[in-house]
Amino acid sequence: MEKSLIHDVLSGNSKGAKATLNEMLGQIYFSSGNNIEIIKVRTIELVALLSRATYEAGSNESSVYHMTESFMMELTNVKNLTDLSYVLMETLEQFTNMAFSHTNNNNLSVIKKSIDFINDHYNQNITLEMAADQVGLNPAYFSTLFKKETGINFSSYLLNLKIENAKLLLKNSNLSLINIAVELGFDNQSYFSNVFKKATGMTPKQYRQTL
Repeated sequence: MEKSLIHDVLSGNSKGAKATLNEMLGQIYFSSGNNIEIIKVRTIELVALLSRATYEAGSNESSVYHMTESFMMELTNVKNLTDLSYVLMETLEQFTNMAFSHTNNNNLSVIKKSIDFINDHYNQNITLEMAADQVGLNPAYFSTLFKKETGINFSSYLLNLKIENAKLLLKNSNLSLINIAVELGFDNQSYFSNVFKKATGMTPKQYRQTL
């Protein structure tokens, strides 16, 4: 259950984290015989777990420390289980927001780095696995993250990039269609023409004639 709580916190799932915490509190209350002092000790252990997980996720050490200290100060004034639950839920919300904010920023940084790699090497037959390796992620996770952050999957992004560069070459160069296909990393001119037509409604030759 602790693993589930940490997962929800780090993924920004505040609703799920609160549900898990409520279940954990119920178990703590039951096992402690509603002894407020024993329950306080157990909640301190929970907050220590949350603060460590938040810090290990990359959140600022000072911010995590001050948030934990703030909880400890509020805990000294708690006299009943209702107040304790409120303080703990409030602290959980703060940890969740902090952890998710950092994780989200990290995700954006990772995707930006991968896009820079794709933009620099789009004509070299790069693969999803190669892009994932550049940012140190498992290909399956990278694929999910890429689509989540960009709204498009890896292969579609790569193909769109090639098509846009094909348009530029058709407009601004005298390269033959076969040379453009090679320049963009397509296996052959026929495949290049097919995917270009599917994307634009015209063959590369027809597109060039409209310019």
